[in-house]
Amino acid sequence: MVARILHDERDRKAWLAFVSAQPLPATVSLIKGARRSLPQNSTIHLWTGQIAAETGQTQAEAKAEIKLRFGLPIMERDNPEWVAKWEPLYGVLPYAMRLRLFEAIPLTSLLTTRQAAEMMDAIQKEYLAQGIPLVDPEARRLEQMYAR
Repeated sequence: MVARILHDERDRKAWLAFVSAQPLPATVSLIKGARRSLPQNSTIHLWTGQIAAETGQTQAEAKAEIKLRFGLPIMERDNPEWVAKWEPLYGVLPYAMRLRLFEAIPLTSLLTTRQAAEMMDAIQKEYLAQGIPLVDPEARRLEQMYAR
């Protein structure tokens, strides 16, 4: 699968030229928005470590739970192609087995920046309600900016 993020008209023209050169038949998909940002990825990774330390899970287990509880509803709402590919595997499993499977299923890497922000907001609210205050990504960004 080939994927590109189109930021400007030059990117769009290059993508159109690439698609035009492909042999037919072909399937093309378009997702509005850019993939999640590196700071979002970094923060999610940091949070899974925090959650794991607080709950006694491994970091992989914490990430799988985040994917399943917070990312899956977004994917089911916004990405029918992803659901068509993966739902036959996870749909028949009990929750504990789904968690194990979601350790391997790609999900957060496929989120757009908007989707990742939505998921992160839900994660923050949920874990704060459980008494687990997660690092604030905006405070973290400011810390990194002024640490230089």
